[in-house]
Amino acid sequence: LPVLIFALGKWYPNNSVDRRSTAERLESALTPNVERVLLATIILIVLCTRLWGWNSALTAPWWFTQLEAVDVAESIKRGDIIAQISSLLREFHGRSIAQSPILLPVAVLFQAIFGPSSGFPVIAGGIIGTALVVLFWLLARQTHSRVFGLLVAALVAVSPLQIVWSRT
Repeated sequence: LPVLIFALGKWYPNNSVDRRSTAERLESALTPNVERVLLATIILIVLCTRLWGWNSALTAPWWFTQLEAVDVAESIKRGDIIAQISSLLREFHGRSIAQSPILLPVAVLFQAIFGPSSGFPVIAGGIIGTALVVLFWLLARQTHSRVFGLLVAALVAVSPLQIVWSRT
C-alpha cells in the first residue's frame, strides 16, 4: 500500500492553478503503463502474502484442509469427477471444497499438478485469493475509475482477513 501511495503521489500533478478535483487529476495522471506496473506490484504482494512458505513448518496444518486433500484424492481415484461436479450443480449446501461445483475442479487441477499434499489447500487458496483481488480491481475499475480500482485491489491485497482465508 505504501508503494501504491508513493507511486500515485509521484504522478500527482502539483499545480495550484488546476481546478479539477483530486480524483480527476489522479485519473488523468495515471497512464496505462503506470496502471499496469502498479497492478503487477499489487499482484506480486498478493502472491507473496498468500503463497510464501506454503509448505513450511510455519504454515499451520489444519486438519480440515488436510481432509480436503483426501476427499479430492478419493474422487480422482474413483474417476467420477465429472459426474460428481454435475450432481453438485443441483445442490446448494456446499460445506467444503469437495461439495462445491466451482472449487472442486480447481482442487482436482491443483492436486493433479502438485499431488496430494497438506500444503495444497494453501496453494489453491492463494491462487483463488489472487483471482479475487484481480476481480475486485476489474469491478471497481469498471464501476468507478482506474484509480479506485487500484485502491480497492490494494486494500483487498493487504486485508488480514482475506490473507488468513486464503492461507487456510
